[in-house]
Parts: sequence; structure tokens; C-alpha cells
Amino acid sequence: MARSILWTSAAHPLKDAHQLGDYEALIVEPTWENLVGLRGPAPGYEQSIDLNELRLINAGLERRTPELLGLLHSGGILAVKVQAPSVLKWSNSVGTRISEVNTEAWLINAIPKMGGSWNQISRIGSGNTIVVREPGHPLENVIQNASGYAALLNNTVLQDNETILLATTRTGVPIAAEIPVSRGVVFLLPSGVDHAALTSALDQLLDDRARYRGAWVLPQEKELLDQVRGVRAALQAQVRKLEAEIDELADIRSAVMKDVHVERAIAYYENGVSPTRDIKHAMQDLYKLVEMLEARLGGSEDALALALALPKARFKHSKKLANQKDLDFRHATSGQPVGADVADVEQARKDARELVQKFIELRSLDEMNRRARSTS
Repeated sequence: MARSILWTSAAHPLKDAHQLGDYEALIVEPTWENLVGLRGPAPGYEQSIDLNELRLINAGLERRTPELLGLLHSGGILAVKVQAPSVLKWSNSVGTRISEVNTEAWLINAIPKMGGSWNQISRIGSGNTIVVREPGHPLENVIQNASGYAALLNNTVLQDNETILLATTRTGVPIAAEIPVSRGVVFLLPSGVDHAALTSALDQLLDDRARYRGAWVLPQEKELLDQVRGVRAALQAQVRKLEAEIDELADIRSAVMKDVHVERAIAYYENGVSPTRDIKHAMQDLYKLVEMLEARLGGSEDALALALALPKARFKHSKKLANQKDLDFRHATSGQPVGADVADVEQARKDARELVQKFIELRSLDEMNRRARSTS
């Protein structure tokens, strides 16, 4: 069934729309063109205008605040393609700013938990990589297939316990969220979501919500819905816990990677496997890797093997090849055999990677223990 969804645009701005209670869903990209049909400042910027014009714009947006609340209280949906706020202002003759309004104010007035009087919903920040944080969500594919985002959500948006984080940047900055409001819901979405895909998803979601709001809900259905909510809440808590542990390990690894000896080990390994470096010098670099690790971890092959929990056989190929005067490293061609040392060279490189990996793990364990002692 086709649902009553209002999509605002420069050609059909919010100010010209019917009473919002006539719709089941509102889709808005909060720019001045889409809100009031005015070519205003770009997202993140501000512009001075006449005081009377500013008052008219503010009054028109404030009129929509109770209408928006009515839409949400009746179970409607607000989908916001987030843009950083832009500001219209009026200053007096000496340049003192007296009055202003931004593109998010009318939303925050209706739903204070999205920003509050001293905060904004979003800030400037754009990109293309989107990481979905709520798999299975009705808008998962819409968000995942967005062409990008033009704003980042402020953390104040996530302070309410009922808010669900839907997507972040690669580095974990929020860019999409779901905020329950009464019987309705607000979706803050990347600006690059597709028009048709979003409309279709909202149609389906409204159908599902209408079905669940039926007067005669089966007790088994209610029980299952409660279970879904419980599982989702538990899963979110577990994901947050795991992400915190991942962040802690990443911080430890980042500290370890700055260690001068780890940097040297990686440099020796990368030289030893470089396709542009001749084999003889490459094997010497891998030998230097072994020597450096021996010096750091006890001064002998036995001590190195014990520290890294590796057999001494892991070192033999590098040492053998580095000390060998000539290397037979012919690749197979028609009618010719493969060089006798090819297998040893490949094994030496595999062994070297294992040595570096184990060394990084050992240094990370040392760093974990150091941090544990410092907090005990």
C-alpha cells in the first residue's frame, strides 16, 4: 500500500507543505532551500539578512514544531538527511549579533534530546566510507548504499538511552541514528541516501508498524517482539563491550608500533621481501632481523626461540642464505629447472614474517602488563 510521505525540496519547501499531521512520514534535508525556499548560506556557514525577514522565517519554522510533534506522537516517521547547520542572523548597527536562526533549530525545539539549547545535531564532515552498526535494521541497505555523508552527528545525539546508533565513519564517528519519540521515530541519515530506496524502505516500515499497532495483537506476537527488543539490546551491549576492547588493543598496538626496535624489525622484514631488492641483500636484511631480535631477547638462538615460543628452525633459512656465497635463484622457464635455493628463500621470508609478528605480540603483552601495573 502506498503511504503518505512528504519529501521536501527546493521546489516544494517545508513552508509550503500541508499541515504535517496529514502525512505518515516526512523526509527532509535541512537546507534553507528545502525549508523555506530561500537560497541561503551553505551548510556550515552563516549569512546576515533583514530583521523582519529573519522573524518571518523563524515564525514559519516554529509553527512546524507542534505539527512535527503531532506527526511523531501519532506514530509517524521523520527521516533527516543530515547536513551541517547553517545560520541566518541579524546584527545591529555596531555589529552585535541580536537574533539568529539555524537550519536545525526547529527540529531541536520539537525534540530537545537531539541537541539541546546549546548544542547542534551535527557538524561539518564528509566522506564515503559508511560502517553499519545495526545489522538487520530496516534501513540497513539504504544506509549501506548511500553515496556518502556530508555531516557528522554530535555525541549529544547519542546521550539518550533509547537512541540506536545505526552507522559510523570508518573511525567510529556517528553519522546515522534512530531516536524514538513517543510512538514515532526519527532517523538521522547520511545525506547521500537514495531517494527511491529511502521512500520504499519507509513504505515498508510504515506497513510493518501499522500491522504491529493493530488492536488485536496476538500474545505470541507481542512476546516475540519483546524478545527481539531484548536480544537487540543485549547484542548492542555486547557489541559496545567488544568495540571497547578492540579500541584498547588498537591503542596498545599503536603504542608498540612506535617502538624503535619494532620499527627496525619491520624495516628489515620489508627490505627482505621487497621485489625490487636483489636476493643476496634481501637475505642479509632478514639475517639482520634475526640478529637484532637475538640481541634484544637474550643474546642467543635458544633465548630468542624461548622468548617468541618458536622453534630454532625458524631462523636457519635466513642464516644459511645470508652466509651462502652464491644463490641459485633461477625461476622455472621452458626446459630449465627451478633454482636450488628458491624454496629456502620463500621459507626464509615466511619465517621472518612470523618472527616479526611474534615480536609485536610480545611487546604488546609487555605494554599491557605495564599499563596494568600503572593502574593497580
